Amino acid sequence: MPRATPSDLAAFLHYGFLPRVPEGYRALPWARVRAREVAGSGEREALVKRGLAALRAACAEPGPGLHVVPLSGGVDSRCLLAVLSEAGLGERLVAATFGIPGTYDFDLAPAVARAAGVRHEAVDLARLPVTRAGLLAAARRAPWCHAFEAFYNHQIPLRFGPEATYWSGIMANAIAGVDQEEPASDWPTAQAAFAVRCRIARNVVLTPPDFDPCALLPERPLLADSVLSYYEQLFAFLRYPCRLEPALLPAGFRFRTPFRQPAWVDFLLRAPRALRRGQALYHAIARRTSPALFALPAKNNLGLPLSAPAWRVGLRRARLKLERAHAARFPGRARRVNPKLNTIDFDRALRAGGDVRQVVEESLQRLAERRVLAWLDPLALLRRHLAGAANLGEALALLAAVELNLTVEEEAVEGARA
Repeated sequence: MPRATPSDLAAFLHYGFLPRVPEGYRALPWARVRAREVAGSGEREALVKRGLAALRAACAEPGPGLHVVPLSGGVDSRCLLAVLSEAGLGERLVAATFGIPGTYDFDLAPAVARAAGVRHEAVDLARLPVTRAGLLAAARRAPWCHAFEAFYNHQIPLRFGPEATYWSGIMANAIAGVDQEEPASDWPTAQAAFAVRCRIARNVVLTPPDFDPCALLPERPLLADSVLSYYEQLFAFLRYPCRLEPALLPAGFRFRTPFRQPAWVDFLLRAPRALRRGQALYHAIARRTSPALFALPAKNNLGLPLSAPAWRVGLRRARLKLERAHAARFPGRARRVNPKLNTIDFDRALRAGGDVRQVVEESLQRLAERRVLAWLDPLALLRRHLAGAANLGEALALLAAVELNLTVEEEAVEGARA
């Protein structure tokens, strides 16, 4: 991999990954379905049955040994757990969750595992030691991925080892229709929407004054006649392979990814467009895998079951929005954990001191000494955060990830010279 340029560093500080379209993307299953192949209509019940059969086919022949489902509070992993529970794996099937108490993932997953009759193990990230060595190891497994995201996501495969088989729900949302309502009728509009949606640090600008996040995206549509909208193409061929795949599927471990298999992709992308909107068909299929599991609260519905009325979900969304606004207006004040967090609360962890603050502060000091971000003072941002002037935890973790990746990059160069 070529060394990161100043433009790459700016891109990473915006997106948390380097937006480079992978070679051979046109051969991927979700790139091969043309818009003209979408069914004009179809009977819903028949489509749900076909979809369930396609999903079971994608999960067929699980194989020997231990099978681990990284179980969140959402739909995708729950759907896989339901299908695998039918496969007669018995004690060879285990669900594992990471997160912190107070979040949907950590709090909802144990009840799902119990309902499925599956052994469950939980990794409380608030109690997990965080070291520079561990973060560098994660960055080596996933170069120019967000080092903290990789570190936390890799904990489950590291716990169960390379002999187990891991079942990932990656790509489920990318093709289920979640983004069909995005304003992406033309390529520049899709680029702009993607750049806004994928920005990591929301409350501080980390990039140079003249940085244009759209300039680093492909200049023209990736596929001319795809069933995927322009906006969905950017997610499927940039965000998933460049950010999510390295974090979720570390090298050296055996992963099964049913939602990327042709049996599922071909079925869902050829389904009537109206039934894909808002993930309606996918959720109907998911509920059919196990009505009991999907009667339980889900992260996708903000802690309510998928069957909950829209007004209840709307009320919860409004409450979370108010809590975020309050946290932004009064940084540093005690507040409840954001239940939507995937890993830790960096704002709290940095102010609390301990190993997270130590490793971030060390990385920021090293980053400042490198003088590669002439427009930014990382240590000044840390001081602002610790003083309670702003909530900058996510931004500071991202800056630390820059330094960790630069260190790994230098190691690779020195190793090549040796």
